[in-house]
Amino acid sequence: MSSLVKLKAVDQKDFGLVASLMQDAAIVASDLHFDQKAKQFIIMGNRYRWEQRRPWWQRGLFAKKHPGERIRTALHLNSVLSVKSKGLDVANKEQVLALLDIVTTPYDALGEGLSYIVDLIFAGGVTIQLEVEVLEMFMTDMGEGFEALVRPDHTKVITE
Repeated sequence: MSSLVKLKAVDQKDFGLVASLMQDAAIVASDLHFDQKAKQFIIMGNRYRWEQRRPWWQRGLFAKKHPGERIRTALHLNSVLSVKSKGLDVANKEQVLALLDIVTTPYDALGEGLSYIVDLIFAGGVTIQLEVEVLEMFMTDMGEGFEALVRPDHTKVITE
């Protein structure tokens, strides 16, 4: 069994670390859950294991044959007051989203005390915005890793 990552993020620096580990996670829209009563937002996805060092025979020219691995991972955010989305087709529960970044911004809502906006930024112009009372997120790997179909590629330039 490969090593499993289990983290608790409680400030903007921690959220940045989780964002780097979750970059390129593949998430099916049906795996996004907001429990308004419990003030919890939960995401299940298959994250690419960027931190996993691959042996020499899986790098360079051989990377296409051995694109690395993914692992099932849960993100759990507490103290969530509201959830808004932009560009998300809420009717399409089979939509696959690629997580690009997690950005936190402090703000003072109407002088009532400091809160935070957590933006989950996905490829294709999709953003899910959470308003949270406190920065607190848990990231937990589950089960065994499995071979990725492809290695995410950030070197391609898209021109239109």
